[in-house]
Amino acid sequence: MACEEDKIPVAPLATITLVGVHVCLVVAFGVGALLGMAERDAEAERAANAARPYAASIAEQKAKVQNGGEGGMGVERAMDRLVRNQEAK
Repeated sequence: MACEEDKIPVAPLATITLVGVHVCLVVAFGVGALLGMAERDAEAERAANAARPYAASIAEQKAKVQNGGEGGMGVERAMDRLVRNQEAK
């Protein structure tokens, strides 16, 4: 039969269990808070981009393509140059 000395001490096990549960809850709530902040930031960015009218965005992109964008020469001008180079050969 088991005697008093063979019994498992309950107090340290209970303390370890409570600390482990507490740590798990803190980590879970921390991760939830971080994900919530990331979702709010992404939603704010989407709302800022959606506030811009669609037609204005398309017009700006077309102007960049036709005028050469950032340092380019434009589609029409590039096509003309290509045709002239091919005719010259």
